[in-house]
Amino acid sequence: MRRHKHRLENFSYCDGPGICRHLERMAARGWYLDEINLLWRYRRAPAQAVRYAVVYCDGAIPFSSLPGDGAQPLVDYCAQAGWTLCAQWRKMLIFSTPLPDPVPMDTDPEVQLEAMHRVMMGWPLLGPLTLGLALLPVDALLLTRLLTHPPVRLLADGLALLGLVLLCLLPLLVLMDPLVYLWWHRKARRAVALGAPRPPFFRWPTAAAAALAGLLIALYEAEIFRDPAEGWPRLLRLLFLLLCVAALCGLRSLLRRSGAQPGFTLAATVAAALILVLVLNHAVDPKLAELSARGVFGGPYTVVTRTSGRTTEADHLRQDPIPLTLQDLTGADRGQWSCEMDRYRSPLLTLTEAGVRAPFEAADRLSYEIMEVRLPALTSAIMDLVMEAHSASPSSRFVPVDAAPWGADEAYQRLWDGQTQPTYLLRSGNTVVCLSLPDDLELTPELTALICEKLFS
Repeated sequence: MRRHKHRLENFSYCDGPGICRHLERMAARGWYLDEINLLWRYRRAPAQAVRYAVVYCDGAIPFSSLPGDGAQPLVDYCAQAGWTLCAQWRKMLIFSTPLPDPVPMDTDPEVQLEAMHRVMMGWPLLGPLTLGLALLPVDALLLTRLLTHPPVRLLADGLALLGLVLLCLLPLLVLMDPLVYLWWHRKARRAVALGAPRPPFFRWPTAAAAALAGLLIALYEAEIFRDPAEGWPRLLRLLFLLLCVAALCGLRSLLRRSGAQPGFTLAATVAAALILVLVLNHAVDPKLAELSARGVFGGPYTVVTRTSGRTTEADHLRQDPIPLTLQDLTGADRGQWSCEMDRYRSPLLTLTEAGVRAPFEAADRLSYEIMEVRLPALTSAIMDLVMEAHSASPSSRFVPVDAAPWGADEAYQRLWDGQTQPTYLLRSGNTVVCLSLPDDLELTPELTALICEKLFS
């Protein structure tokens, strides 16, 4: 039978009554609070009815195993009344007593509310506010990178859309607890001034925000694993980060129990965090990138090399099952080419990007995008976005051509400086195809029919 267990508790720092009720239920099941870190540590003991009380003490020393000289008189006074200090959470002191009718600690609601407010106006409010402000430039940078995606890719990439929502909500999630506290404190101050008891803390906004964030993160991770070759490296990186957080919490707990000074504990934790960040950036990430390039996480790769003088280059050729290949059009051997396909899905549309290239070449000999619009009203907008993406220059534009040979509802061909290019934009129903053929390919009616059969089926 285990003697200790750790739990991740979702309590606001200012929800003292809620914390006390939870600890009393845990004690009735035989688990007593031992320490509060990132995880709350409980020890096993015989179950009994235990009363808990929370006191906010501005003189307590945070990140320490001892309350400090400023809080020691309060601890001694409570001990004389039968209350024992069982844990400390920054400047929150949590007392317990087995007495059935102990001396109440909350004798003056106005004094208790003022003491809580003094503590809350310190790091509990300044910390999230500082973090929220620090996240704004990071959010702006990430949003800029997301918005530089091609518009159609962004609409089709469920992962990018979820990331966009998370980035927009992240500052609000960080500031949710302080905002709820300020809202609650205003109502509590009015109630105390009228002689009424303090209202219960509003837990539902923070709980709803946490549930929303958890749901979005779960959807984000599920979306990542649509492509295992991309999902596994990200999952392993996330697991490494969780191990780092656990190691930092363990280090801080060890230093606190050994009696180290709070300043030394904080400095040692920050130094360890910086070392782990360096290990992540310079060891873990490059290794994961190397394993991914070798195809360890999925995806059939064929490695080909060429030697030029003393330099040997390697290229990883993919053999994805793309709908239309150069072999279908020209009869060329499929093994001589890299057939690459990426799929993106969102509630708006599904985008399939495919291309065929020669070894050691970056440009595709054959490329196409298949957009299956799930909302029919967006089809014309998707057509316009694709045209705009290929008409960045005044010399480039799409002109209508006969759609009958393609078996499509609409067909356009690209013009560049007045010369026709082998790039076509086709629409059949709610399916939009942007196709770029090789320059030297002679487009016959048979090939046109084959292309339509492969891409629109």
